[in-house]
Amino acid sequence: MTDALTRDELARALGLPRAAVDALVGAGREDERVQLQTIERALQGLVQRVQQIAAQSAPGEESEELRRSPRYVPRRHIVGIFGKVKFSILQISRTGLRIRHEVSMLPGERGRITFAIGQPPQSFPMAASVIWTSIASRGQGPTVCISGLRIVENVERLDRAVDLLLERGELEPSRATGRKGAPKTPAALRGISDEEVAATVSAVRHLTADPVEANRWYQRARYAAVDEEVRKQIQQLTRDREQILAVWELLERKVELPKVAAVMAWMRSTRASAV
Repeated sequence: MTDALTRDELARALGLPRAAVDALVGAGREDERVQLQTIERALQGLVQRVQQIAAQSAPGEESEELRRSPRYVPRRHIVGIFGKVKFSILQISRTGLRIRHEVSMLPGERGRITFAIGQPPQSFPMAASVIWTSIASRGQGPTVCISGLRIVENVERLDRAVDLLLERGELEPSRATGRKGAPKTPAALRGISDEEVAATVSAVRHLTADPVEANRWYQRARYAAVDEEVRKQIQQLTRDREQILAVWELLERKVELPKVAAVMAWMRSTRASAV
């Protein structure tokens, strides 16, 4: 089994123009062989950027369809799980949920979701996508997140769950107007968008999970530190300068360096860094 292909072979295998392959992995000679692991990482990064762009089409809010659907607030505590993330339901409609959870998620993430209601408990498994996510704080307690999910598979099960809860009188119409009364963003993250926070958290985890890939971006960080303007900015940082620069480079400098530093400082002070 081969672990590398020439650029022309790669283009044929993927059904892409040669120019598209060069754009993904950088220009090179026709006979230059490209490691399959390299193209896999490039494609994964491309998919992640597409997901982030899709999530940013309506930043911080659900789609028009979700907003038109009547929302209800559960009269009792309902818990569930999205992938491996445990949550409680704050609002429910016939198309999606607003949930509260402690493990951060990335806008655009998609996964299996389930929650149970009734006695004996009746489970409602579905597939959902994260439409928006917001970092919040609980007074002086631990940091939590609020996210909006849209059901993308088996939406009829959510419809049945809403009907069942309404029949039992366990829902009341939501009187919320926007996000007033919702937990406020921690001071450390004010002025940083949800998308920027989520992207930075994802980049930090990526580097932590892949030491080989991390070494590449640390090398890029050393080159970046030579730039005079970059040096001026990192002089204000008191710790983890190289790691911050590596994450900044991985994000293609699309998130401002001070914001990357602020998010990473927040991660150190919360459980976000451990999940």
